[in-house]
Amino acid sequence: RLLSNDLTAVPSPKPRRTFRTGSLVHIGTYDPVADCMSTEPPTVVATALPIPAAAAAVLPIPAVPIPAVPASAPKMDCPCCAGVVIPQLLPADWPQRPLLFRPTPGSGMRVKGIKFANSGNDDYLWKVGDTHTWVQALHERWGKPASKTAVQHNLGCPECMILPINNGNEAANESLVVDFISPLFEGSILLRLRHCEGSTAQPYKDNIGYFAGVNRRYQVVIQGKPLRHDIAMTQCVTGWELNRPCGKLPPRWILKGTLKLVSFFAPQMEAALEGPHPKTISPLGSTPQMLKVNNDGDDGCDLESSQEEPTDPDETLLGIASGAPTTLGRAKFRKKNFDKLYTQQSPTPVLSPSKTYTFEFLQHLLNFTNFTVEMGSLLGSIPLKGLLDGQALQIMAKHNTLGALWSFDVWHEELYADAQRHE
Repeated sequence: RLLSNDLTAVPSPKPRRTFRTGSLVHIGTYDPVADCMSTEPPTVVATALPIPAAAAAVLPIPAVPIPAVPASAPKMDCPCCAGVVIPQLLPADWPQRPLLFRPTPGSGMRVKGIKFANSGNDDYLWKVGDTHTWVQALHERWGKPASKTAVQHNLGCPECMILPINNGNEAANESLVVDFISPLFEGSILLRLRHCEGSTAQPYKDNIGYFAGVNRRYQVVIQGKPLRHDIAMTQCVTGWELNRPCGKLPPRWILKGTLKLVSFFAPQMEAALEGPHPKTISPLGSTPQMLKVNNDGDDGCDLESSQEEPTDPDETLLGIASGAPTTLGRAKFRKKNFDKLYTQQSPTPVLSPSKTYTFEFLQHLLNFTNFTVEMGSLLGSIPLKGLLDGQALQIMAKHNTLGALWSFDVWHEELYADAQRHE
């Protein structure tokens, strides 16, 4: 069922490198701050558009042809196929600099296509085999030519290609969604990061859109179906696991306080930040802010809309619904009951290939503007650059023995030099 890669690529001027990645734990919500993502303009982002975003969907926009990758570009295997983990494009060429989002190389993940939310399965901005990039397709829709960098650089193969990050300012039905497949799961992911640029024609505004009036910096919505009948949820975890030691850890008293605060959101969290393979993982069944189950034929959740914990027992993971009047109250009910099963290592519930599962993860501690973990006035900010030491953050869920359900990397340009140093 995997799709083949027929992309062409311009050879990278940098030598091949081998590095490893970390991963990202999903927890809680936060108090927003007035910050901005970058002091430098993004490489390929248009910063002005005379037509408002809402009107752009109904007013005619002159089409700008999408230039194909030059036919003379030699075909070659992508470096990720040879075990190279570091992004092959320099940060200066990342379309949403200072951030880069992609599948984790070597995890078995493959991208099928990139599209707008609620568009048809065949209505892709980019799909495997296309010779243009999603950046070029997006700029064509805006009626603006993509930058020379976006035209000249291939964004990678389906196993490592650069993917879009939403900022919450997108017009209705224009949030960018990635369809993917792994050996265990097939579905779609929508990622929103506060203050990110590059997914809208106009610069990001914090007082409109998804993040306006809410206290979070990050949202991930993943929806799809398992590809096996033997995936017990009590064996599934989400979080991060590093393949080599952390860099500079904060003082022990700050570390202890941080873990105590994080464990408030995830009581079953397992954390070990010292040693050769640091990790922080927690149960997949209780970590999401929202988890909904739909039978075949039922409409799944709208990925870009507000997500709510279900009230119908048939749409819950455990088959029982809380009578709590709020989605937060119902989510707490699920978390408490699932954690009991997780502690007992219950063989049920088991994911069913005939059902569609939707997971929403919210995050408030990670500050992608300063690339820090914000622990409040008592514990302060923890720089991620020194702690990760050239290893990417990760959006990941896995079965303890079967492997990854999904795995994506979030790189920040501050990580790149350290990644090069570990070559």
